[in-house]
Amino acid sequence: MSTIDNALENLTKNLVNNGNTRPISFDEFLYEVTIRPQVLLRNIFQVFHDMIEQYMGEGFDEYPNDPESVHYV
Repeated sequence: MSTIDNALENLTKNLVNNGNTRPISFDEFLYEVTIRPQVLLRNIFQVFHDMIEQYMGEGFDEYPNDPESVHYV
């Protein structure tokens, strides 16, 4: 088994056996956010990236052989 397979297997086990899957109340969530916000909240760059990935299409270059094309789609 390769090291990548071992890493993926260990990651899967840790994610499945994490044990923090119970629902929590909103008050508990707010408490957790005050303790470790960097883990529970995303920053504006992550949110913006997710928004672009979700709502923007891949696009296509209308002029692939144009030497003056800046390849901005």
